[in-house]
Amino acid sequence: MVEVVAQLRHVRVSPKKMRLVTDLIKGMEVDAAIAQLKFSLKGSAPMVAKLLKSAAANALHNKEISSDKLIVKNVLVNEAFALKRWKPAAHGAAHPFKKKASHVRLVLTLKPGVTLDKKKPKKKDAEKKEKIEDVKVATKSDIKGQVSDAKHVADKGGSQPKRSEKKAAKHLPTKTG
Repeated sequence: MVEVVAQLRHVRVSPKKMRLVTDLIKGMEVDAAIAQLKFSLKGSAPMVAKLLKSAAANALHNKEISSDKLIVKNVLVNEAFALKRWKPAAHGAAHPFKKKASHVRLVLTLKPGVTLDKKKPKKKDAEKKEKIEDVKVATKSDIKGQVSDAKHVADKGGSQPKRSEKKAAKHLPTKTG
């Protein structure tokens, strides 16, 4: 079965608050879930809506599945890092608390009874492959030509002096004046 996954990591919303929103959309169609999140008053609803739109875009781009054929299979909210902070308390004391964060993993799948169309490769794809192969052949021949030119220059003695000649040139007296 085809599944499309999108993840949202290190969100500075506690997992408990995030789960209140993600539980609303489990099992819904993508378009209905986006509408549900649009009218939700929870602060994490826009983040989940953006993640849902991203997953639908991934499905369209990577697997060529439109959003009207998809449902939300699962939404998993895990606890991420926690920022440890201190709160002043009575008599000069301090009480620790954590500012929690979340990781969200959204899985979309096809609606029951929907099948994917088997598409034939397009002519453009075949043309692109031919162009890529032509470029590969051309670059290989260019590299071979450059290597043979370099060998030819090296056989003539090359344009750069040898290391021993450089050292000797350093110690020669120079004319100043």
